[in-house]
Amino acid sequence: MVNMAFAGRDALIVCPYDARLDARVLTEAQRTHPVMMREGSRLPSPRYDDPLVVIDELNLPLPPVPAHAVAIAYHGNACLAEVRRFTAERAAAIGLRPGRVQELVVAVNELATNTLEHTSAGGRLSMWSEQRMLVCQVDDDGHVVDPLASRVQPAGARGHGLMVVNRLCDLMRVHSRPGRTMIRLHMLI
Repeated sequence: MVNMAFAGRDALIVCPYDARLDARVLTEAQRTHPVMMREGSRLPSPRYDDPLVVIDELNLPLPPVPAHAVAIAYHGNACLAEVRRFTAERAAAIGLRPGRVQELVVAVNELATNTLEHTSAGGRLSMWSEQRMLVCQVDDDGHVVDPLASRVQPAGARGHGLMVVNRLCDLMRVHSRPGRTMIRLHMLI
């Protein structure tokens, strides 16, 4: 994604990968690096691949929502208030600090609004805690096409919602294919 974000810009980005990493990790990294430095010389990477191909291969489904998660289905704009209430109550019960509860409510509201705006079947919000984290997942039948949607400032007045969500949460993971999107949010408790 870094290659796509900096496409057309004159930039030299030094990779933070440690050359002592496992050979498999380094081989995968070479697929995302168009140029490699060897003994002070810049050489084309023999394994470099189209960033969209690599992103698509790494777009794997998220682990299943655990059985102990609590969930709510939503459909129609009238449900947004219920989604916000559910999020706030569950986040507080799990132990998220009040200011962080409000940030999560904004993030989930944005995702639920996107579901209602871009799909016809509604969505499902699941919440649980694991290892000092509150985890929240929104599932719907939409498709996020742009792999940089939550990471690069969009041009124009629309399309900022996923950026806001990504900035409000400690971690945001997205898996999207035609007919299915899973967005998982993590907040430190």
